[in-house]
Amino acid sequence: MSQEDQPILGRYEHVTIDELGNTQIKAKLDTGAYTASLNASDIEYFKKGDDDWVRFTPVIDEVRLATLELPLEKISKIKPRVEEGEDQDDIVASKRPVVKMKVCLAGQWKTIDVNLTNRDHFNYPLLLGAKALRQYKALVDAGREYTADPACGQ
Repeated sequence: MSQEDQPILGRYEHVTIDELGNTQIKAKLDTGAYTASLNASDIEYFKKGDDDWVRFTPVIDEVRLATLELPLEKISKIKPRVEEGEDQDDIVASKRPVVKMKVCLAGQWKTIDVNLTNRDHFNYPLLLGAKALRQYKALVDAGREYTADPACGQ
């Protein structure tokens, strides 16, 4: 794929998530992060037959959406960002559930891994990291915002 074929996206874009009833939300595109993270509360693990599942409530712009139940793909260990002066030995990785979600960005639907965590203290309910951005074959121009057409057909 040549660079001309790759979408050039801004640091912030609108995305649509199928599992959220095709709700359009604002996302931060962060090539410095590896995984995608969605703001969620009331996260709990449970069994459905022999399979591991996770139940959670997505929270978008301080609005609690309908509770979802999705198969648990894995548990991801996320290391917090190191702030200046912190002792490396004191940093503990948090464990987050990872689910598959169908996300549309720049007119492309992709099924991506999304970890669930409380992002209430962040401005954007969804962060798309490098792993997801590679699936979209997207380039990110940090000086741009909301460049992609937010329309997504099924």
